[in-house]
Amino acid sequence: MSAIAKIKKDDLGLYVNAGGCITRPFFGTMFKEGDEVKTHHFGGSIRAGVTFQDKNFTHKNREYEIWCVTEITIDRYSKMSKEELSERTKWSKAFCERTTPQVFERHNKEFKEEFKSKIT
Repeated sequence: MSAIAKIKKDDLGLYVNAGGCITRPFFGTMFKEGDEVKTHHFGGSIRAGVTFQDKNFTHKNREYEIWCVTEITIDRYSKMSKEELSERTKWSKAFCERTTPQVFERHNKEFKEEFKSKIT
């Protein structure tokens, strides 16, 4: 199930709520703070899709950027110290970087090329 969310920014960079988890663009993004986007956490994985509100999520159409789901839930986020948040985020980024970063980067580059005219 997808949801509409606003991209936010903290000391560690951009993030968005996808499936109740903090999700970050470790492989780059064309979105910016304040953008309202549609998000979807592909359950059981470290992947989340972030796209424009008028796009649908399917594995076939691939009209979304891949962001990485951290283990940090929205509820826990507000209760964590900056140090703990930083450590957990570093761990999540390292895990994502070990899983097929080239696929994520290529996918996001193709998405940006196809939809760059939508970003102002």
